[in-house]
Amino acid sequence: MGTMDKPVKAILKEVKLIEILNSPYFARVLMPMGLIKDDKQPTGYTDGVNIGYNPGFIKGLKNLSQVQGFFRHEEYHIIMLHPFEMIKIPVEDRDLYNQACDYIINPMVIKDGFQLPDGALINSKFFGMNSMQAFKLLKQEKAKRKQDKKNGNGQGPEEPKPQPWGQVKPYKNPDGSKPTKDQTVKAKEKQKRIIKQAQTLQEKSEGGISGDLERITCQSLEPRLNPTELLRDYLTASINSKWNWARPNRRLMGSGFYFPKNESKTIGNVTILIDSSGSISDYEFNCFSAEVSNVLSEFEGIEITVIYFDTKVKDKEIEKYSSYDLPIKLKTNARGMTCFKAPFNFMAKNDISPDVCLMFTDLGSDSWPKEPDFPVIFITDKGSNGVAPFGQTIISDIWIT
Repeated sequence: MGTMDKPVKAILKEVKLIEILNSPYFARVLMPMGLIKDDKQPTGYTDGVNIGYNPGFIKGLKNLSQVQGFFRHEEYHIIMLHPFEMIKIPVEDRDLYNQACDYIINPMVIKDGFQLPDGALINSKFFGMNSMQAFKLLKQEKAKRKQDKKNGNGQGPEEPKPQPWGQVKPYKNPDGSKPTKDQTVKAKEKQKRIIKQAQTLQEKSEGGISGDLERITCQSLEPRLNPTELLRDYLTASINSKWNWARPNRRLMGSGFYFPKNESKTIGNVTILIDSSGSISDYEFNCFSAEVSNVLSEFEGIEITVIYFDTKVKDKEIEKYSSYDLPIKLKTNARGMTCFKAPFNFMAKNDISPDVCLMFTDLGSDSWPKEPDFPVIFITDKGSNGVAPFGQTIISDIWIT
């Protein structure tokens, strides 16, 4: 009798046994979960307490590897605390959040050596993101499709079809009741203890854990200060005052009077400087593109100029975007040395004076210009060369939390 010819309970028992024998980490995560037969659901899901499955769905899978792929998918939801995160998501956006989680989990399941059931969502542009980054990007694309339709333009990102299996649901108490805030906190802390135990078991038996698993474990157990929130707070603080007397309204200066600039609803012009010295990876650029787009999309009337530089600025490497072009997709242009004077001299020469300037860099240069008369935010990583001599420096070991 083949594996898929066995009763569903026997198939699930085999999956559990394989996890116990081959992966102490995932076995520790899976064992506390209730495996519940749920004919009301067409496929399968997890709510952080149970993994629910429709027996017909399990029997309809092609082979044991797909069954293992389904359960590994749900285990990643649990490890990454998605059922707890979903509580924060508005009900109308939860299907989109499901898609975001699926996009970031599925490549890891494949990397683990399992097959996925049909309809799995895979797209390389989500590589390196976390669930909230992917969710915000999907929301932006959805808004763009809506705007394109309103403008009679059928172009734009294609709407993804929802993955028909492997859902994540918001956490509920074991008795099915809606949790209070305190109950949610306690359940989340309990899950973190299980994840920590899983990490310890894996390290003792295997000597360590894989890169992806280590990364998402650290994210779950040791949340870092979110550089996205720092950037958002800084930009918001920069325009928080309805009237900014620090920067005059240039259109009215000819009148002989000093009028303040109204910055209550929009940043206006943003310049993004990209250090193309070759020390920044595609992974970092991917994360950076998504997060900066997320933040900028919250402000009205954005005009964005992206300038790539090393020791100079090349005319062909200047790109312009508007609010409707978000999310932006930055790229790497790996070259040689870096001169921070180059982009600021170029901006001065071409009368580019943004409301705010963002520079993505490893700070690997001593060639600094004089401080410009506009705010500058340097975004760098934990292994960079210190802090910039002016402006605001936002440091993160990776551009995700």
